[in-house]
Amino acid sequence: AWVNHLMLESWPPETPAINLSLNHFQGAPESFLLKIDQIVLSLRREKRNDLLIAAAAESLLDDAAIGRLSDKGRLYQTDERPTGVMPGEAAAVLLLGGSEWASSEQLESPTVLIHRLSMTQRDKSIEAGGKGNCAQLVQAMQDALAVSSLSVGDIASMVCDADQHTQRATELFGGTLDQLPDLDPVEDFRLLGRVTGSIGMSSMLVSIAAGAEMVSSTNKPCMVVGLADLFVRVVCVLRPVAGR
Repeated sequence: AWVNHLMLESWPPETPAINLSLNHFQGAPESFLLKIDQIVLSLRREKRNDLLIAAAAESLLDDAAIGRLSDKGRLYQTDERPTGVMPGEAAAVLLLGGSEWASSEQLESPTVLIHRLSMTQRDKSIEAGGKGNCAQLVQAMQDALAVSSLSVGDIASMVCDADQHTQRATELFGGTLDQLPDLDPVEDFRLLGRVTGSIGMSSMLVSIAAGAEMVSSTNKPCMVVGLADLFVRVVCVLRPVAGR
């Protein structure tokens, strides 16, 4: 309701008139990313240079959400569940446009090219017991590099929503050791999960936004990795727009 009011009723009068359509989404985070990808592809096929605002927000910091995690035995507790979910909250907004818009000389702020997502699925939950497996993550990283036509040596940084108290940290270590061995874990990695906790739907958008900031500040490509889901692994490569 607030977004409807803001975008359709309270648009600043000094701004140019726009033709705005709103699409509300409810579902899994990976489905949300696929929906964004679908819209961007449709605009490209129709040769439309429209802009897309992708926004997500989630909060697990309320009694009901914490209660559900506790009932399922997934809530973090120092002694009893040291690998449980740490509730957090976050919001992110991305402004997406076509390549012609991104290379426009009229834009004053730096723009970042986001290559298409690569997505794989683990054969078992990351929270399941037993030996960790990073094979699906490695595959997603390889696919993302192939989509970008960049080599491993071109990637200057990595942003990930992984935490450091679950098997995600082990999975990420295996994946980056295999695919990004030359990056410094301290200088070149940004593990957002250890700061934000679990932020649900907004997790990957927050990671992409942080990755875009890395590209803008370093003017070098960055790999963004999504490990928040129990099964799905998402990877994309961000790079500076050529000539800017």
